[in-house]
Amino acid sequence: MVDGKAKLYRLGERVECDLVARTYFGAPVGGADVEVVVYQRPFWRRWTDAREYPWCYATDDSWRWGRWNKGSQVTSVTAKTDAEGKARIAFDTPEGGGQDLEYTLEARVTDASRREIRSEQSIRVTQRAYDVRTKLAHQLARPGDRVTV
Repeated sequence: MVDGKAKLYRLGERVECDLVARTYFGAPVGGADVEVVVYQRPFWRRWTDAREYPWCYATDDSWRWGRWNKGSQVTSVTAKTDAEGKARIAFDTPEGGGQDLEYTLEARVTDASRREIRSEQSIRVTQRAYDVRTKLAHQLARPGDRVTV
């Protein structure tokens, strides 16, 4: 997040992430060993129409589409948290390629008592900052017809 807005990453850029380790009660976990395993897989946008009762449906139905597969491991980064429980990791993304990518970061934090806690987060790295979806009122038109988009 930069100034309260989500950071957009484009292909070829370096992704930098801040990891924050805290106890259940909110105290920072300083001096903990951190291992972050980075997985990469292709990303395709699925356009779905708005439903009449959106609250009735799951907000993330990715489980239906094989999202259990994290993709291939591209790197593993190790770090140590500072006194505030923070660690910064970074990795490079490939330039070009013509394919949007989704990275899954699997963080494993081990404290002084050798207790390990795991967490996952996904980051999308795309070719463009935005995409546009058009929807036609009718699917068939003759040359010269007026088309509503």
